[in-house]
Amino acid sequence: MYRHIVLVVLVAGFSALTAGCSTNNFAKFYTGNKGEEVIANKHKIVLPSGPPVIIRGSSVEADEKRMLQDGYLQIGYSSFNAGQVNEKDAIKHGEDIHAAVVVLYSAYTHTNSGAIPLTMPNTQTSTTQMSGTSFGPSGMGNYTGTANTTTYGSRTMMMPYNVARYDYGATYWVKSKPMRFGVHVDVLTDVQRRQIGTNKGVQVLVVVRDTPAFHADIMNGDIIKQIGAYPVYDLPSFFDALDHSSNQRTTIHIVRDGQEIKKEVEIGGSR
Repeated sequence: MYRHIVLVVLVAGFSALTAGCSTNNFAKFYTGNKGEEVIANKHKIVLPSGPPVIIRGSSVEADEKRMLQDGYLQIGYSSFNAGQVNEKDAIKHGEDIHAAVVVLYSAYTHTNSGAIPLTMPNTQTSTTQMSGTSFGPSGMGNYTGTANTTTYGSRTMMMPYNVARYDYGATYWVKSKPMRFGVHVDVLTDVQRRQIGTNKGVQVLVVVRDTPAFHADIMNGDIIKQIGAYPVYDLPSFFDALDHSSNQRTTIHIVRDGQEIKKEVEIGGSR
């Protein structure tokens, strides 16, 4: 199963909290789920022809299941805590990594409040009135006038701020080409092994729509024990069994709700 995103809190200085920061956090805090490997296998995916579609997510687990059912593969995720960000950054990063869909998440966490010192120029000018009598060789005279005195300085005031913080998350997806079988599987849990009385088999996590497994009514939660003549012990043997059964109609042996049943499936040739 593809790894769930984990929303984390990252501490930043006040300057990083304010608007106008040029850093693309969706790129900075991106983690790939073998995305480069998925993109490299171009025969398995449909490369997008334009910018990714943005979807507003609500539940990471439910959204991932829905995307897998619709035939998408997750190539990575971003997770960080910050002030308000522009969703165009998510689109830009999605386009850079060739994603077809970006599922966005955001949730308010808290507000940072405080005050920062702000130093401003403080120039003061004073005026002095002058008058008096002057004496000289030519006699005596009266005078009046003004004098201006300018004092240059500065003053510091505290400027309050309130910055809302949010947990942001994004998952990035590419569209898969038609799948030969159409399921996402995982190893059995200890409870499942005890229920069916064997360590052998794999559990179906997601059935992809409009695939051979979907049309054969394979269900989420089914346990696949055998494909054709090939027993399924674990994940490697499951894929080996599919390889041996490509391009043919095959019997799938499964356990559903404690009952062993068989399904006829037309296995495709793509991998």
